Amino acid sequence: LQNRVVVSPMAQYKAVDGCPTDWHFAHYAERAKGGAGLLYIEMTCVSPEGRITPGCPGFYAPEHEVAWKRLVEFVHGETEAKICAQIGHCGAKGSTRLGWQGTDVPLPSGNWPVMAASSVPWSPENQVPRMMNRADMDMV
Repeated sequence: LQNRVVVSPMAQYKAVDGCPTDWHFAHYAERAKGGAGLLYIEMTCVSPEGRITPGCPGFYAPEHEVAWKRLVEFVHGETEAKICAQIGHCGAKGSTRLGWQGTDVPLPSGNWPVMAASSVPWSPENQVPRMMNRADMDMV
């Protein structure tokens, strides 16, 4: 790394159908141009069901790869910064509203099923997750 300045992952909640947008490009490119040695992109989900909110980005569709590749090529081509990802899965916390619409509040409609290490919901208002089995863990 060129220095010890690390930009920690910051949830932007600006993805559309899991795809990072120009918002993400501008956000991360500016931090790289600003001199950070390492950029961590926000929690990026392994499946659509693994998202916390509809605004979470993913690594599960070809268009996601294209969008992330554009950003990585810019960062590596125009700056000395390195870039990496915080890869995650929502567990029991999934299928909730964007943070500014109510933190950890379930979606009013369009919910997706969630699975977690146990069948204990995130809160009494959240849906009861399906407890994961070995095949689910291998898939994630």
